[in-house]
Amino acid sequence: MKALITGTTGFVGSHLADYLIDQQGIEVHGIRRPRSRNEFVRYDVHYHEGDILDYSSVANIIAKVGPSCIFHLAAQSFVPLSWTAPRPTLEANIIGTLNILEAARETPLKTSILIAGSSEEYGMVYPAECPITEGLPLRPLSPYGVSKVAADIEVRRIALSMEQIEELQPPPNPAKITDSRYASYAAEYGEDSWELDALEPRYIVNLIEEHIFGERDIDKWDEAVEEQEAEREQIQEIIDRWDEMF
Repeated sequence: MKALITGTTGFVGSHLADYLIDQQGIEVHGIRRPRSRNEFVRYDVHYHEGDILDYSSVANIIAKVGPSCIFHLAAQSFVPLSWTAPRPTLEANIIGTLNILEAARETPLKTSILIAGSSEEYGMVYPAECPITEGLPLRPLSPYGVSKVAADIEVRRIALSMEQIEELQPPPNPAKITDSRYASYAAEYGEDSWELDALEPRYIVNLIEEHIFGERDIDKWDEAVEEQEAEREQIQEIIDRWDEMF
């Protein structure tokens, strides 16, 4: 099995490389820029020089490595910097992610891709909305938050266009639900799902897979596609406004 990590010379990417190397049977590859720092470089990782903003280099590396999974961690992730350098932040986090997705889609391999998200996507959260769940509206306040929302929408758009997933609305974390919300939660998801957190991770994965590959409601599927396209247009408007301001 081959794993490819973008941002592998960064803090999180280097720790992930350490973990994967410790597993048996995983050949770890990483994309690094020529000017990347060297303090987190490991000599048992197969490094490939490239830039996620350069589609050709990304496509060539993915085609050469043939990874079973890609961990996309490369990003401009420093929130304060996103205010002073909004354009590079949007380019790295949106275009960079798109290049990884498109390059992977062009390969004949069935490659799983993990895209790192951020709590910055939720942005403005009101006290009454706490604790935060995945169903909370996204109201990013920083250019970085905007870039991560756009990347998420792009991921879902491509996944929907490839008909690989159904747009799911996962139940909120049972551990964070108050007693007053239990009745409506149990009515929608069933009594057993209240103990979802107590299940083994692989059982939860099985439940998700059964839902994904079960029967699809075509009308809901079409609605989900239209919704994602509308969100994508909204993100493009935000990007255009940033360009006008800076």
